[in-house]
Amino acid sequence: MKTFHCNKCYQQIFFENVHCEKCGSMLGYQPEHQTVSAFEPAGPDRWASLNPVNAGMHYKQCANYSREHVCNWMLPADSKSSLCASCQLTRIIPALSYGKNRLFWNRLETAKRRLLYTLWDLHLQPTGSCAFAFP
Repeated sequence: MKTFHCNKCYQQIFFENVHCEKCGSMLGYQPEHQTVSAFEPAGPDRWASLNPVNAGMHYKQCANYSREHVCNWMLPADSKSSLCASCQLTRIIPALSYGKNRLFWNRLETAKRRLLYTLWDLHLQPTGSCAFAFP
């Protein structure tokens, strides 16, 4: 897995990071660019990317990022889906009221996102009912 750098302060960041340890910027993975970018608030549930590639574009957090804290992927603000491509592949989640299931779910989602990143890098994609395409 490669490392990334914060678009605001250039601190080294990693694939699973959700905040920059140096400047505190919110971070999110952008699968269409295969990069982790820094974001700043741009309104209710809207985020402006600090990545120069996305100048002027707004994003929203995956619902499992904003509500459940088990994801760090971003979607275009106008996306009809509330879940990112990775979370759309999950059909059943564990009962979150039971013990360590939230921790186990988080670990499972982390491993799945790493697998998807690798598949994407190899120009492969999973098959199934999830409608998304790799570049």
